[in-house]
Order: sequence, then structure tokens, then C-alpha cells
Amino acid sequence: PKVGIVGGAGPIAGLLLCQKIIQLCQQKYQCQQDADFPYLMLLSYPFADMLSAEGALTKRQLIQEQLNECFNTFSSRGIQLGAIACN
Repeated sequence: PKVGIVGGAGPIAGLLLCQKIIQLCQQKYQCQQDADFPYLMLLSYPFADMLSAEGALTKRQLIQEQLNECFNTFSSRGIQLGAIACN
């Protein structure tokens, strides 16, 4: 399946997850050639600050909207499986 990874909740987290998926494909499925690997799309999204308690309800709504935007982007590109990478 085509895999979409939302990064940006820690920008490096998405890269690390992509790396882990590629390593797993090499080890478990003996992927070697470019065409052996799955279709991966990394969307590094600059999310609103999630860690402070101030305005938590407003932030929750904003982050929900941001996640919807990410998954709508995936859907428009035929992504079949989505993941969120976070530090």
C-alpha cells in the first residue's frame, strides 16, 4: 500500500520513521532495488504548539484542523495507510 507519514510534531520524527520503514523492508523483505520499496510520502507539517496548557481547547481544534488537512492531502494522492510520527 501507499504509506503517508505526518511529521512535524518534531520534524525529525517523520524522517526517523521513514528510515525505520526502509530498514525493515531491507531486513524482513530483502528489498534492495528502488522498485522493491513501498511508496512513502512524508508530509512535514508545521503544527501549532501542543505543549502549553494555555488555550488548550482552541489549540485542540486547530490541531484537529491541521491533522484533517494532512490526511486530506494523503487522500488526494491515493495514500492507503497513514501514520503520525511524533517525538
